[in-house]
Amino acid sequence: MIIFGVSGTGKTTLGKLLARKLGWAFYEADDFHSPANVEKMHVGIPLTDEDRWPWLASLRELIKQRLDAKEDAVLACSALKHAYRRFLRVNDQVKFVYLRGDYALIANQLRKRKGHFMNPELLKSQFADLEEPRAAGGILRVDLGRTPRELVQEIITKLGLRKSELENTHRFQSLPERREWHRSGAILKLPLITEQRRLPSPARTPQALAWDGDALWMGSRDLRRVYAIDPDKWTVLEEKEAPGIPWAAVATGETLQFTTGEGVDDDRYIRRFIPKIGFSDTERFACPEFTGSYLSYDGEYLYLSQWYKHRILKLDAGGEILRVIDVGAEICGHVFVDGLIYVLRGTEQGNEDWRIARLDPRQETPKVEDLAHVPFQCRSLTFDGANFWTNHRAANEIVSFAPPG
Repeated sequence: MIIFGVSGTGKTTLGKLLARKLGWAFYEADDFHSPANVEKMHVGIPLTDEDRWPWLASLRELIKQRLDAKEDAVLACSALKHAYRRFLRVNDQVKFVYLRGDYALIANQLRKRKGHFMNPELLKSQFADLEEPRAAGGILRVDLGRTPRELVQEIITKLGLRKSELENTHRFQSLPERREWHRSGAILKLPLITEQRRLPSPARTPQALAWDGDALWMGSRDLRRVYAIDPDKWTVLEEKEAPGIPWAAVATGETLQFTTGEGVDDDRYIRRFIPKIGFSDTERFACPEFTGSYLSYDGEYLYLSQWYKHRILKLDAGGEILRVIDVGAEICGHVFVDGLIYVLRGTEQGNEDWRIARLDPRQETPKVEDLAHVPFQCRSLTFDGANFWTNHRAANEIVSFAPPG
């Protein structure tokens, strides 16, 4: 679903609210602009079609990927012209919602906005470029001037979401107490995690995440850069380019280890990273079968998970497998706490379904115990001594939550 309109209509606010209510992924089209486009908008220079078409091409590719993965998603995007919307409508599954309001209303909303790079003076140029959808164009029109919750409810109602489906999703997202929920014919009793903080990522698609005792280290999947973040001030302390996609990270004393995807085949390697210096060109080894993602560290050995093989591998210093631990589901993060492994496990299919679980690696055949449900598409897991941290990659947010149970 694409929510569109000029800047200031509240596309992002409504899109995030709608996505959370439905349990869908959320994407902000502004995050896909090139640095040159962002700079133009900062200084008040309107974008041209030449500026916008590469941006639109990246959005179309995103939409195709989500459709291929059968993942429901909300995209907040200006999509001002008929041609842009035709280009983004990959197939009939793509639905559009137009946020409509007059210039005075939207200008007033835009003046109140903080932390956004859109220069309010560009609103006139956006209205000039806007080609309103035709009445018979198969696009839902929503008139502004009401609260975000009222607007979201109108969207849900007019697009015909079944009441039972809505109620189940709402409970799934918001109730903190223990309850029964049904998935694939099974009934599980799990509480939700208790979020402590939910903060904007300093870069889009936060993927890798590690705590080194002083800072959080985050790796951006799309930008291929890593960032050290002060958890108190929430400011970036350091930023480095990665030699590939930084899929995962773990602190190992004074240094960190990153799983990086390199080359056209996204071959996986584990590389040493030194803060203030960067990635080592020589200290790396290939993951077994060139596959692997998340990392944890027991103080002596690295542990590498293989997502689709549902297992965690204990590795020696050269990357040889010392032990295999079966987790029984796809794995999107793990970390050692007091000698136990806490793991995010579940499935990526559909709207995704993740739980935080615990196992004792000292057991010959560790029993995996699910502890709590994670109601969003989480990626990576680390622990700061008090709380867990994970990425809500689809929302470009980083989340801390209390230890379950």
